[in-house]
Amino acid sequence: MPEEELQSVKLEVGLLKNEVEVRGRQIDTLLQKLDLTTDKLQELTVEIRTLNTRQEDYLRTNTSMSDEFKILHTRMYRTNFLVIIEE
Repeated sequence: MPEEELQSVKLEVGLLKNEVEVRGRQIDTLLQKLDLTTDKLQELTVEIRTLNTRQEDYLRTNTSMSDEFKILHTRMYRTNFLVIIEE
């Protein structure tokens, strides 16, 4: 192999090594960003579950209170109706 070809191959190998190093650093940066994104998504998932649980509790309580108000209203109506009839 002539000296010029050898130098050309060495140059190409050197350039490829540099490119591989740059790509490696870029991949590391992307992996760090993906890790951060994964952590944030996990935090959001926990928050969404918490909010969902709170909403379910609120709806259960609200339904229960509504039922109790209906019962109370019915009792009040019956009591007033009986008082009117007795008079």
